[in-house]
Amino acid sequence: LDTGSSNLWVCAKTCPNCTPHSFFDPTTSKTFAKTSSTPVNLTYGTGSVVGTIDSDSFAFGTLTLPNQQFLLATAEDTFLSNNMNHLWDGILGMGLMGLSQGPGTLTQGTPGPLTPILNMIAQNVVSVPVFSVWIGTSQGATSANALGELAVGGCDTAHFTGSVTCLPVVGMDDTSTLGFWQVPLTGVSLNAPGFKTSLPLGSASTAIMDTGSTIIGLPFTLLNELLSALNAGLDPVQQGVFAINCPTTVSQLAALPNITFTLSGVDFALTPEDYLAQDTSSGLCIIQVNQIPDSQRGIILGDTFLRKYYSIYDGESVSLFYFLPPVPTYRISA
Repeated sequence: LDTGSSNLWVCAKTCPNCTPHSFFDPTTSKTFAKTSSTPVNLTYGTGSVVGTIDSDSFAFGTLTLPNQQFLLATAEDTFLSNNMNHLWDGILGMGLMGLSQGPGTLTQGTPGPLTPILNMIAQNVVSVPVFSVWIGTSQGATSANALGELAVGGCDTAHFTGSVTCLPVVGMDDTSTLGFWQVPLTGVSLNAPGFKTSLPLGSASTAIMDTGSTIIGLPFTLLNELLSALNAGLDPVQQGVFAINCPTTVSQLAALPNITFTLSGVDFALTPEDYLAQDTSSGLCIIQVNQIPDSQRGIILGDTFLRKYYSIYDGESVSLFYFLPPVPTYRISA
């Protein structure tokens, strides 16, 4: 489930390096339709796949979605084939039309396959282009519900309480083209008892909500200021990972700051329990951030952030909605 891209793809039976993942054999489907023979390359922050845009009927839980265009992947790069870890066999892209790649129907002025959520509207599967994401915290859970939930056509009130905060989605690269679920970033600060430090944003002016990213991505200047303030260093075991000594007492934990992201003027705080993860191999606590290119002109709020805040993605008003603590949520509109 990836809110940072807009294409749906699965592995083809003919994909030589997609094994041992599950694959799709179009010869066994009565509803499969070949729609294009032009190769399409889908490139992600890490990894890429190549295939053709075709059409078939898909089932998501209790929903059946007919005539959904998707990429039938005939090749994937080494990163994806090595890191899919038998846990997933493709990507369900839930971004906006500006990120849709490949030949398809002209929609909203953008050529490309209809995104799954828009096709659900076109096929009368749901009445409103809204979906919601809850990411669980039980890493070793056997129940799918403990790992997370995608609610299509609305939201699941069992996962939140309290009032909702609405954030407007802004276009990509200072244009009106809507692709990422990105909102204005107006501040990043560290907050602990007795002090508050605002970090320089540099060129970062937006925050992308990306369920396809496991942690938080920051440009160099912002990342460097954050790591310096936390007195962090490189983890000696895991390459490219930043860590600090784990707090061993209540007072040490209390001395660590919250990281607050101010989105469109609204504060969203992560506590040390939210942004730290213990590395059992080194005994240190990993800070769940990494570096992204400054050219991206924004930050990426991945699962580390989205695990804290239940999110509702509204493609009709183009907004994001979040519920704040005690059970946090937000709503994004496009």
